[in-house]
Amino acid sequence: MPDDRSADRPAQRRSRVRGIAGRVAGAVWLAVVWVLLCGQVSPGTVAGGLVVGAALAAIPAPVAGLRLRPRPVLLLVELGRLVLDVSRSTATLAWAVLRTGSTTRSAIVTVPLQTERDDRAVLAASWLTLTPGTLVVDIDLEQRQLSVHILPVPDGGVEQARRSAARVEQRLTAALGEGSST
Repeated sequence: MPDDRSADRPAQRRSRVRGIAGRVAGAVWLAVVWVLLCGQVSPGTVAGGLVVGAALAAIPAPVAGLRLRPRPVLLLVELGRLVLDVSRSTATLAWAVLRTGSTTRSAIVTVPLQTERDDRAVLAASWLTLTPGTLVVDIDLEQRQLSVHILPVPDGGVEQARRSAARVEQRLTAALGEGSST
């Protein structure tokens, strides 16, 4: 009777080889980024980048467990909205600073999170931070809320900013689907 473990060995070997190949590719990529950040290509820079890349690639990474069921059309709509939001926010921020200078009103707004999933909360926070004039300064996963710095405070006040941030989370959740919880 054949040993069941012997049938798993090739699969385990392939998995291990893929893992090593991924780490090597990651180390090379980090070395390339290192050289680009240094701004010059020299043997020392490349060697330093490879050492840093290898050291960082050797650190075991936690498994994120980000499982999504994206809805491509809604995701494209959200990307389009992000481009519009960035454009609109840039113009609004520039106009407010030109008009009022250092007296431009800002606020820190607490936004309750609707999702129970940590990955969605972090994604919503990152998405909000991409928009000029908004910066997520705290993600409180225990209290399920974000603290968002806004500049300038919109004409509708803090409540309008809170609703706007909450809509971003709702739209992203719709675009990414429910997926499975982790």
